[in-house]
Amino acid sequence: MFGSGIHKRETHLWPVLIAVLFVAGVVCITYFPTLSYEFTNWDDPSFVQNNQSIQTPGWSGLKKVITRTIPDGFGDYMPVTILSYWVDYQLWGFQPKGYHLTNLLLHALSTGLMFLLLQRLTTRPVVSMLATLLFALHPMNTEAVTWIAGRKSVMALFWMLLSFHAFLNWQQNSAIKRKYLYLSLLLYVLACLSKTAVVFFPLLLMAYQLCLRKIDIKRSLKTTSSFFLISITIGLCRFFGHYTSGQMALKPFDSLWVQLFTVFEIFGFYLKKLIMPVKLNNNYPLEVANSIFDPGVLFGILSMLAMIIVIVKCMRNYPMVSFGLIWYLIAWLPHSQIIVIPPALRADRYMYYSSAGLFLAIVCGLDQ
Repeated sequence: MFGSGIHKRETHLWPVLIAVLFVAGVVCITYFPTLSYEFTNWDDPSFVQNNQSIQTPGWSGLKKVITRTIPDGFGDYMPVTILSYWVDYQLWGFQPKGYHLTNLLLHALSTGLMFLLLQRLTTRPVVSMLATLLFALHPMNTEAVTWIAGRKSVMALFWMLLSFHAFLNWQQNSAIKRKYLYLSLLLYVLACLSKTAVVFFPLLLMAYQLCLRKIDIKRSLKTTSSFFLISITIGLCRFFGHYTSGQMALKPFDSLWVQLFTVFEIFGFYLKKLIMPVKLNNNYPLEVANSIFDPGVLFGILSMLAMIIVIVKCMRNYPMVSFGLIWYLIAWLPHSQIIVIPPALRADRYMYYSSAGLFLAIVCGLDQ
């Protein structure tokens, strides 16, 4: 009986392994041309070419990496991402091919982890495969992958997905697998130290518990409280870092009403770009919405209301659809401009985390 159990696990393991290698391979083939790309003049100098921290070998360099913000005095603290640049520099110097290779491999690994996560949640290989490939290959997500300075998005997702997997392991039997909770917390800290935008992650864990495990909200808050503590700490550090460095001096909104209208317009803007990715731009203008009758604002309001209605309607019979849409909403929040984090109001890379939830909801909805 023991031997047959091993054989059964191996039988189930091979198809999953092949699927993971397939999605990762598709990513590598698709993004292979990026290895010939050069550095850009858009943050790459600050993060790599003019960054003295990564050019200092040995412990002295590592000390600079973990004690300095990027750029100096800017208020962004992402030592895990900068450490990866330090490793790249020790291996490649200033050859951009090596830095692009790291971005590509991180995205491929994250794609494999994304497939495994969706497969664990849905137990439907085709659904998981389609949603993963939509995430991995969508044009809006290329900015985070092909831009060397955009690595922080790819790096943070890698650690966040590992944290989610460890959290699922703990949830399977929390009494005897508490070590997975500690591992999940550690991996989440690494994600936050790669890019602070992943502070939404505790809400994603709650959404998983409420939608898919039907755990009551009080118990869910209790099991995710440590993750919220990390998010609050990291979020406050990011906010005060930007404030003390003068980055918060930019005031793009004349009033709270203009800010609210712009939040709705941005919501609709991203949704349209994800559905029809045309006229993409790496530097969208700092335009605000001044009227509720602006077509973009109206579309944003109506689409958000429609999404909330679908979430509520599908919660009982199609919980995976609700979970995917909630994932989209909460991952959008850090870049929604509800709290203004300058200098960009809109950017394709801001959808790197949100898009996976939307594609999961769409594919599950079409399947069911």
